[in-house]
Amino acid sequence: MPTNSTETLSAGKRLVFYLVLLSPLLALVGGGLYLVLGTSLVQDVYLASWRNLETPCMRWTDEGYGYKAKPGPCVLNNLEYQTVMTFDEEGFRNADTRAPSDVVLIGDSHTQGFGVKDAESFPEVLRSRYHLRTKNLGISSYATLRELESLKAYSGGAKVVVLQYCNNDADENKRAVESTREEFLRQVHSRWLHMQARYHDNKARGPIAPVLDLAHAIYKGDYKSRARFEARSLARNMPWEADNFAKIVARYRPVLEGKKLIVFESSGYGFNHPGFKSTFEAALSQHAPGLDVVVLDSQALLKRSDYYRIDDHLNPQGHEHLAQILSPLITDGLKSPAP
Repeated sequence: MPTNSTETLSAGKRLVFYLVLLSPLLALVGGGLYLVLGTSLVQDVYLASWRNLETPCMRWTDEGYGYKAKPGPCVLNNLEYQTVMTFDEEGFRNADTRAPSDVVLIGDSHTQGFGVKDAESFPEVLRSRYHLRTKNLGISSYATLRELESLKAYSGGAKVVVLQYCNNDADENKRAVESTREEFLRQVHSRWLHMQARYHDNKARGPIAPVLDLAHAIYKGDYKSRARFEARSLARNMPWEADNFAKIVARYRPVLEGKKLIVFESSGYGFNHPGFKSTFEAALSQHAPGLDVVVLDSQALLKRSDYYRIDDHLNPQGHEHLAQILSPLITDGLKSPAP
């Protein structure tokens, strides 16, 4: 009859044997978990070729700032959400175009509400839950000049303007500052045509596209560690971004005078910069003195959990949180007399 020590030795040998046998599988699983959880690979491939955009629902206009949405519903289904975005006859996301508004919100897809239902966007939450008369003029991929152009055209009698800035506004803002109006609009049109063609060509590749892109990224090592991915916002040139932003705002002084302007940042994945408030306040004070402006510290106010993990936009919780932050500031702005 075998002794206990002999049984233990035999069990140990079997364990070692199975570990050696399964080591390739364990290494594969471990490597896969690292790529998914420890790097930017999933996010990079998703943004490059997986995500569906509202591009088919957009149209070029003869107005001074380029493209807007086609009126009606726009279905948008992705990994983390299935939504329908409903656009009014003016191409914006409002339930009633003709309703009076005291508060106008301008920005890009974060303001438009990319990835959430009509009732979940923070402009709509401000209207339905906080009883503020809002108008949402957010359009995907707009930067500051085009946002202010839409404000100029559709602001009506608004007393408060909420302007959302995104880190990807920086390059377009640079072109807006350095180009004539005609040159800038030609660039916008050219980039829009390129974006449309690239998106449709990519989707024509079918479901194999993200698989091939994933394989290529792994083979080339074309991804970042999670730490580098999350730290990228700190490498931004904030004084340069703020300077271009403030120069554009200064051009629209006639539109903004007599209004409370609330500026905040919502950048992809919540990578909002800790220096946003100080640098943008300083630049606005230099280039647009006298305007009634409040700049928010978005990095402290918005959390990473307010954004989708794979998609880079605010999630429903984030829109609720943002509406909660903005509501008292807007209410104070509506009560304050014009400067």
